[in-house]
Amino acid sequence: MPKGATAIKRPAPRAIDPPFSTGDVIFLLQSASWAMPQNRELRRLLLCVFVVLAATARIGPHSAVRIRWRDYLDDAVEVRGAPRGPTYRPVFLPIARELIARYRAALPAHHRDSEFLLLSRSGGKVQATDITKTFRALARRCGMPGSQFVTRLLEYFDRQFDAADDDRAAVAALAGRRLAPDEVGSLPTRQIERAREDRERLAAVLKTHHALAGPPGRFLGPRGMRLAAETQKLARAKRLPMRRSVAVGRDRICRLLADESWDTNQGRQRRRLKALYFDDLDDLRLKGELAYADIAYLFHVRLRTAKAWAWRRRRSLRTEAQAARERQWRAALPVLYRARPAGERLLGFQARIAAEHPDCPFVGAQIKGVLLVAGALGPYRC
Repeated sequence: MPKGATAIKRPAPRAIDPPFSTGDVIFLLQSASWAMPQNRELRRLLLCVFVVLAATARIGPHSAVRIRWRDYLDDAVEVRGAPRGPTYRPVFLPIARELIARYRAALPAHHRDSEFLLLSRSGGKVQATDITKTFRALARRCGMPGSQFVTRLLEYFDRQFDAADDDRAAVAALAGRRLAPDEVGSLPTRQIERAREDRERLAAVLKTHHALAGPPGRFLGPRGMRLAAETQKLARAKRLPMRRSVAVGRDRICRLLADESWDTNQGRQRRRLKALYFDDLDDLRLKGELAYADIAYLFHVRLRTAKAWAWRRRRSLRTEAQAARERQWRAALPVLYRARPAGERLLGFQARIAAEHPDCPFVGAQIKGVLLVAGALGPYRC
C-alpha cells in the first residue's frame, strides 16, 4: 500500500445461510405458503410455478418469463443454462406439469390463449424483477436474507445429482452447463450434446435422482405438508405470532369476518363487507378495543389501507366548524414552526404545541404531515 493511503474497511464475512432442504421446497410449492393479503390465488400459483421450475428444471425467473405457451404444449421449450452457453430443452417433472396445469386453469378465459406461459395481471409478459421482489419479501417473513433466494433453489437442483456418478454427461445436459454439479472437471462437448439429444436418457436420470420425481399429487396439499414437516427448516418462526385483540374472538362482527371465505374476486367482496361492517369496527377501534392491525387482518388488506379507511371516515364525519379549525391550524403551524426557539427539534415542537394549544386538532405525526405539505421541512415530493 502506498505511503499515506487509507485502507478500505471491508465488511465482516457473513455466516453461510443453510441450503434449502426438500421439505423447504415442498413448503414453497404450496399456494398457502404465499397467502399474503395482496396475493390472490392466481398470484400464489404463479409464484409456485416459478419455484418448481427453478427447483426441478433449473430454470430461473429471467428464463421462465420467456417461455411461450405454444412451445410448452409442443414440448419444444428452449432455455439458456449459462449466460453465454448454448440453449437446451429442459425436462419437466410431473410436479412441475401439475402446478402449471393448475395455474393455467385459474387464468381468466380471455388470457388462456396468450403468447407466454406465465402472464401478468393484464395478460402480458411477467417482469422477472417483480417475482424477485416477492421472493425477497417471503424471505424477510421467514427471517432470512432474500438476495440469494433463487440461487438456493438452483443449488437445490444441483445437489440432487451429487451421487449421479454413472452419467455425468446427462447431469450436465440437464443443468445446461459444461460442468456437472460436482465440478470435478469439464466434460467433452460431444458427450453433453449426445446426452442432450436423448430425452429418455435425461428423463431417466432426473427421475432416478431428483427427490421431487414422484407421481402427481404426492407433494401438494395436506400430504405434501406432512412430507415437508419432516425436513422443513424454512418459516420456523423463532418468535410467537402477533396476538390479536380480545374483541377479535368475542365480537360478533369480528368472528363473522374471521370466518369469511374469500373468493377469487376479493375486491368486490371486500367493498361489500366494508360497506356493511367497517364503521362498527372503527367505533371499536376508537374505544380502544381493536387496533388498526386487527382491522387489516379481518379485511385482508395492508395496514396503511386500514388507516386510510379510518382517515376518510373521520374526514367525512367532521362538522363545518371542525373543518374551519383544521384550515386555521394548517395555516398557523408552519408560521409557529419557523418562529420556534433556536435548537428546538421537531419532536420538541410537537410536544410544545400539544401542551400549550390543547385545541389543536393535529397531534404527533399529523403535525409533521402538515409542515411537510406546507414546505416548512424542505421540498415536498408527493
